[in-house]
Amino acid sequence: MEMLRFVDMEEGSAFPNRIEPFLAQLRGLPFVESVRFESHPPQEPQNANPPLTITDRANRPHQFEVQLRASYLDRASVNAVVANARLLQRGTSLPILVMARYVPRPTGEQFVEAGINFLDRAGNMHLALGTNYERTVLGRLEPNKTQEHRRVTAAEIQMLFLFASQPESVWWPVRDLAPRAGVSKSKAAEVRNELVQAGVVRRDRRDYQFQMSAATEELLVTGYSQVLRPKLMVGRFRSPERDISDFLTKLPTAVGESPPSYAVTGGPAAELLQHFYRGPEFPLFLRDGGPTIQRQLRLLPDRQGPIVLMRAFGEVVFGEEVSSIRLARRWLIYAELLNAEDPRAHEAAVEFRREFLAT
Repeated sequence: MEMLRFVDMEEGSAFPNRIEPFLAQLRGLPFVESVRFESHPPQEPQNANPPLTITDRANRPHQFEVQLRASYLDRASVNAVVANARLLQRGTSLPILVMARYVPRPTGEQFVEAGINFLDRAGNMHLALGTNYERTVLGRLEPNKTQEHRRVTAAEIQMLFLFASQPESVWWPVRDLAPRAGVSKSKAAEVRNELVQAGVVRRDRRDYQFQMSAATEELLVTGYSQVLRPKLMVGRFRSPERDISDFLTKLPTAVGESPPSYAVTGGPAAELLQHFYRGPEFPLFLRDGGPTIQRQLRLLPDRQGPIVLMRAFGEVVFGEEVSSIRLARRWLIYAELLNAEDPRAHEAAVEFRREFLAT
């Protein structure tokens, strides 16, 4: 997973430059007459991507919402695309057109089955213009990379979760940043400078500024799934309680709360906040991996167990209390929902994002 440059400092807004190769492919299709972006309606935010209009040879316009995926699609990001598309299909929103770096055949087949239009740099695509024109190409291999990009690190993702959860932290001194993000002071300073160079964090004289963008959100979700979560994983367990609600009830008393030593995430956390979805798994962050807490809770290792234990990487992990239960930060809850295998969790993530993480 490469570290992305989200803002092209030399060429202004990165979005038009990065999608031009995709637009050129669309213009080359025999049934496409023209491709253009519409201007924003007055009520629309100017930082949102304008709708894309593809006019076919019969002079019929077809509008799409473009989702640009600059990094490689992993399970979490594919889950997000599919869940969001299914939600849009129930309403009156525009269909999605995913422009991705590379879409392997299994992912392409998943998109086709879900009715999602897509296009990648290798020429794989699925594009349906109404019921009259359709083109599907699967299985083309990604061209050899001419340049290897530096891969994103766990420390960068940890710092991004801190900035996303507490945007004001971007201008904190490194002595305060480090324990919150779970990194050393030197690493905190290094990563913040790297994020400035990548365009994720802006610097104006002595001030730093951070604002969540679609590209940053993509990096959070994929970075959590590919880099951070595997590093934090302790294992799967089961508890003596048959009902996970009983386990949740005894959790605060068993582990204590001074300082916070656990944080519930994923489905159970989302259910406490929005009463929409819990799911079969119980993902939980524990301070230092919690070997003592594991004994207090009488947890037994089980590869199929519903309780998923992860190490809390920094103080930022510990969020609000709801019904006397400590929850993880909301961006972590969202990322965990998208990482789940249950498709209902992905739909819950879309609803959770809309209700609690709107930017």
